[in-house]
Amino acid sequence: MPKKHPQSQPLRLKVPLPDPFPAFGYSTPAVGLGSCFVEAVGARLQRLKLPVALNPMGIQYNPLALSRALQYGLGEVAFAEDDLIESQGIWQHFDFHGVLGHPEREVAARQMQLAVEELKIAVAGMDRLIITLGTAFVYKHRASGQVVANCHKVPAHAFRKYRLSPKAIVDALQPVLAACKALRPGLEVVLTVSPVRHIRDGVVENQRSKAALLLAAEALAEAEYVHYFPSYELMMDELRDYRFYKTDFVHPSEEAVDYIWSCFASVAFEEDTLEQLNAVEAIVRGSEHRPLFPASAAHQAFVRQQLQRIEQLEVHLPRADFSPERERLQSALLK
Repeated sequence: MPKKHPQSQPLRLKVPLPDPFPAFGYSTPAVGLGSCFVEAVGARLQRLKLPVALNPMGIQYNPLALSRALQYGLGEVAFAEDDLIESQGIWQHFDFHGVLGHPEREVAARQMQLAVEELKIAVAGMDRLIITLGTAFVYKHRASGQVVANCHKVPAHAFRKYRLSPKAIVDALQPVLAACKALRPGLEVVLTVSPVRHIRDGVVENQRSKAALLLAAEALAEAEYVHYFPSYELMMDELRDYRFYKTDFVHPSEEAVDYIWSCFASVAFEEDTLEQLNAVEAIVRGSEHRPLFPASAAHQAFVRQQLQRIEQLEVHLPRADFSPERERLQSALLK
């Protein structure tokens, strides 16, 4: 017979969360760079009106692409229209995600230049930097010798694929993180490894790739201003079940992302910030509410109350942009 009551024995391992951890808030502008996982978490930050610039150059997966993106942000690398390539009728750039491409060369160049300017402004004012490493595999363009952020459907034979060693990852990121710290002495960096599986590389190869990223993250976190958040471990060890994946068995489900987000929030937000976040979330949700009877006196009073709360919050959170919520609420008022 067991000596302990069965309900006193946990049925899963708990991943320790980092302590101490840098605080995030409405007065700490942040930049989020990396794979689609940082997009999922970053979207939650943006929804709550926190000041975060999220992947201005588009999603970046490998450490060399992320290092180069930060070099753009620091002004160490300049955008050159001559580096544009045409692939399947779309003008692209190997340093940018395909979402910034365009059939017209001038439009593509303008979009990319604006993205670089946005990143430079964000880097110049950031107090927090979140980087999510997706894969250690890189593609080197044979003709130019450049490791690309995105292949843009250029034929595979134009590239050489290989996996970065942990040392190569550290060598790529350490200098640019140090440059960011020199620019912003109060900067705190959060490193994560994406739990998204890159199964196109192969199941075993994906695990080896993640291992290289984890070892590199450990080495980078030896700097006192670099902190590791265990999003990968939370997925692998606490949520070890395919019900926490989408139907592709590759991407974490919304439930999984919500859980990892809640773990992040528990260490990243102080008590007063949590109160502000709850107030902002109430406004956002209230503006999205679709009543059965929009002309009712009760709903009209609710809308006016929400607009008053926005005015009150704007006094305390001057950087928060409530214009979408205000517009939706004002459109619901009867003339």
